[in-house]
Amino acid sequence: MVAAVASAGALSFLAAGPDSSEQLRDGLRFVRAALKIPSGVPVPAGVGFLGFLLDKTEASDDPRIPAVLEEMPMGIWFAFGGDIGKHIAYVRAYDSKREHKTAVFVIVNSVEVGNEAGGHGAAATPPLSILLQAVLQNVSSGPVILAAGGISTGAQSASILAMGADGVVLGSRLLCTPECMYNHEMKQEILNSGLNATARSYAFDDVSRTRFWPEGIDGRAIVNDVLVDFEQGLDLETRLQRFDDAKAKAERGRMVVWAGAGIGLVNDEKDSATIVKEINQEAVDILKGVCSRPPTGPATILIATGEYHETINVTRPGPLTLLGQLPSSSSTSLAKPKFPLDAAPSPTSNMVHIYDTNFVHTGMDDAQSAVLVVAPSYNASLIGAGPTDDANAHTLFYADLFGFGTAFVKHSSSRGTDFLITLLPRYFQNVILANRACGGGIVAWKGTNLTDAPGNKYGAYISDSKIMRDDLGMISPPPCSSILSWTTAFDQPDGHHLVGPGA
Repeated sequence: MVAAVASAGALSFLAAGPDSSEQLRDGLRFVRAALKIPSGVPVPAGVGFLGFLLDKTEASDDPRIPAVLEEMPMGIWFAFGGDIGKHIAYVRAYDSKREHKTAVFVIVNSVEVGNEAGGHGAAATPPLSILLQAVLQNVSSGPVILAAGGISTGAQSASILAMGADGVVLGSRLLCTPECMYNHEMKQEILNSGLNATARSYAFDDVSRTRFWPEGIDGRAIVNDVLVDFEQGLDLETRLQRFDDAKAKAERGRMVVWAGAGIGLVNDEKDSATIVKEINQEAVDILKGVCSRPPTGPATILIATGEYHETINVTRPGPLTLLGQLPSSSSTSLAKPKFPLDAAPSPTSNMVHIYDTNFVHTGMDDAQSAVLVVAPSYNASLIGAGPTDDANAHTLFYADLFGFGTAFVKHSSSRGTDFLITLLPRYFQNVILANRACGGGIVAWKGTNLTDAPGNKYGAYISDSKIMRDDLGMISPPPCSSILSWTTAFDQPDGHHLVGPGA
């Protein structure tokens, strides 16, 4: 696979694991021969090391790093170690004596690997979209930033690059390729998997007898009876016996298949080089299309049918309309509500579903927990930015809903909404706002920016709509955020009602 990916113009890594120095040499030499790279020229490939294993091997009579560096790989990837710095220092010292310089990648858990990544990672790692944004905020210049975790498409790659990453890392997307070492049964499990097919747990390492990872590091794999046994509280001996029996009988019910959350988007067995080229081309086409749009003036974005389990970010200072795709047989028009107000919305009525289970925690801005973010810039989306330089931009933050520009929401359903925050007028017509019922109601805050907008009438204006409790089971209620329960309403000439404090 490493050679195939390299032939497509990407950088791929051999997983060192517990391999000996001679096995790692052989691997890099195979890639060199397959790509017809002459001796003395860097190999367009790398090796990934586990820091906690290097702490043992580099002090042995068979150190791995010098043997790998001698083969002139393009890069080395370090992960999961208490003192990775000493290994980086060794690489730098080795390279100081020659012309070739090895690129060093370090996981920031990690290199930004989000919680969606398959295989092993920190159990407490936030989703990639949050982790990447936090890293970019704190590392404004310096090392190359790569993003990994749940990336399977060119569209995802384009969005990650638009956020500011320098590149993306693919893992689970390549698990069904002919080059992958997974057997046929494991690949079939992946191809048959849905969007919620994986989970993080120590259960998979327990039965695989690989529970040697550092504290706090667990693994993401396809959910099956291995996890069921663990969650039922069965002791380790019983779980191991069931796993061994299933393996001996070639049963799939307890087969450990390490895979990331992105496998729900894997539905083919194309070769690695083709996948890399297609994802790259898709990302380039999308970015070119976005860049070709003028930054000002009205624009419309069609959101195609699908379930989007991620934060979606759109950066645009001009007026923007977002249209969710409807069934071809739909008779819905702008003159009539999408859902009848005397009934709950049917889960199949709207063909666009956007979910995000990342809720605000200490040190996190509310804007980072939104499902859909549309803003003139990232900084303009943060709470406290206020209607200053971008006051005339039409911006919307949706579910929870808040924003800094005049926006109109029509014929929509917002599930699991706790609050509405608006620093310019926000109009809702023919919508259903489904509250998580955490002990309060939907709260609208009109803001206190009386310096820039004295006597403002900011607020959420709602008409022809319904506010209801979300009892349809689509939102799993997490620990609820604190809710201030106050509302004041008055009629507006256009028939809307303003909801907000002291309105």
